[in-house]
Order: sequence, then structure tokens, then C-alpha cells
Amino acid sequence: MTFIAAGGLRIRVTDAGAGGTPLVLIHGLAGSIEVWEPLLALLSARRRTLALDLPGHGASDKPLDQSYAPDTLRAVIDDVLAAHDISRAVWIGNSIGGQIALGAAIAGAPRVAAAVLINPTGVDPDAFAALLRRPDRIRARAGVAPTASLLDAALALMFADPDGAAARRLAALRAAHAGTADRAAHARAVMHLAVAARRAALLHGQLDRLRVPALVVWGEQDRLLGDVTPARLAAAGAPVARIAGAGHMPQLEAPHEVHGAITRFLRQIDA
Repeated sequence: MTFIAAGGLRIRVTDAGAGGTPLVLIHGLAGSIEVWEPLLALLSARRRTLALDLPGHGASDKPLDQSYAPDTLRAVIDDVLAAHDISRAVWIGNSIGGQIALGAAIAGAPRVAAAVLINPTGVDPDAFAALLRRPDRIRARAGVAPTASLLDAALALMFADPDGAAARRLAALRAAHAGTADRAAHARAVMHLAVAARRAALLHGQLDRLRVPALVVWGEQDRLLGDVTPARLAAAGAPVARIAGAGHMPQLEAPHEVHGAITRFLRQIDA
């Protein structure tokens, strides 16, 4: 992993593998490069694959005055690709990362060759708004204490198996970060990104403008977003690969199945 200057910030990036149209992996809220590790290892075996910590996340800069609007973060990703001499890439995003990738694809961003949307937000704004407007309902649905943080409640809803290896892996990543000196800056960035993503969640009215190939990878047991999103994207012409036995982060619960779906899609792109 290295650090590069992008969008005026110091951004942590990993660049692995070679061959084909490059891929860039974009994590979601409170994520980091590490949430991609199982899938990154599979993808980079045959294709150049980048992953980054978004501003405010992981080891990237977390300035107080940073904008976390999806368009701003998209510009940072664009700068990361430019710094690696990548003119076009397949943008692969999970959750809010999927919302960023979909927004870039709809906007016709020149560096977007195609998009893979893994349980993306932004298509069903009502579901995402519920996370912020009614945290009491989210906590009740998750079965956690009324005083639990919204992130802890969301964590309990992210996985098909809340006690499985994938859930424990994410909990360990969060615990490791909680001990770092910049945890307050990270918490602030997470809050600002959540609010900015909610305000920008208007993509459901723009799906007819999607002009690049797009694949939806959907963990069927996503208790955060429900099942409106894949139906809307399918109606817009994006094929949906459903991953059984996985929730909001199928790349952690079922990396081989997600890799298979992406690989089949990339073969079509390459052809």
C-alpha cells in the first residue's frame, strides 16, 4: 500500500495485479481497503485492481473542512486513477461506494468504463433515509440496546449471519480503528458522509441516463436496504446477480460467488 496526493489530500491506495481494463474498489460508510481483501486477492490474480481509503476513512486524510458529497469523493477517485495513468476503469462500489460508482456512471464520467454495484445505496432513498430518521426502529430491528450506536445497529443488520466470520472480521476492523488517534475525525467523517449521501440520494430518478454497462451484485439477505434497489436497476437494464446467503456486504460473506459474477460480467465487457 502507498499514499498519493489526490484532491489535495493524502490518500491510501493499494495497486495489485495486471492485465485487462483496470478495476477500482470503492468501500462504503465506515469502511476501508480492508473490507475488500478477500475479493481483492481474487480479482488481482488476473486483472489490475486498485482499492483506496476514501477521505475520512482508513488511513487517508480526515480534514475538518472536507466535503463528503459523493461528487467530491468521485473527483478524488478520478485523481487516484489519473495518478496511476489509468484513463478508464471499471468502478466497483459497495453500499455508498456503489452510490458513488452509479453516480459517476450516470454522469458519464470519462474514466468510468463500466460499473459494478454491490448492494448500493442511492436507488431507494426511502430505505437509506430510514437509517438516519428513525434510528430507534433500526436498533429494534437489529435487536441491540436502545443506547447502541447506529453503526453497531447497522452492523447487526449487514450480514446474513450476524455471528459469522464476515461479521467478526468487520467488527475486528472497527475495533482496531477505534484505538487510533484519529478516531474522532473518522467518526465525524462517517456522520458527514452519511448525511451527504442521503441528500444526494436522487439517483432513482436518473437511471434512464445510465449509458455504460452496469452489473448489480445483490446480497439477498440485505436487512438494511430491502429489495427495491435491484428491481429498479433491473428495470433500467442492469443485470442482477443475486448472492444467496449473503447480506449488505456480500464481498465479505461470499467473495468467491461475487468474484464469479464480476468475472462473467468482465468477460462480456472485454468482448
